[in-house]
Amino acid sequence: MVTTHETVKHLTYYVVQTFRAVKGARGKISADEPMPARDEAHAMRLVERYREARAGVVAFRRTGDPATGEWEDAVILARHGVLPAEVDDMRTAASSAEGMLLAS
Repeated sequence: MVTTHETVKHLTYYVVQTFRAVKGARGKISADEPMPARDEAHAMRLVERYREARAGVVAFRRTGDPATGEWEDAVILARHGVLPAEVDDMRTAASSAEGMLLAS
């Protein structure tokens, strides 16, 4: 009997991270729990849902090989509001077909 196993070479996952303003600390923010999204469209809907309710929100994707643990840098799909400096180090999706950069 021959058994075959399929492995995923590359996997892309989508995450939306929201940030709350810290009371009494002007300009300080605190990260909420990250929210997984099913796909890019779902991530964009979550950004729209939270953009007015939170101090900041960012959606990004990462692609990699779960078997080796090798992952590409995160790519921002959308951003809005007050975000930590490390978000600025993330690259932005290049075209509107890949994602939309929301004005901060």
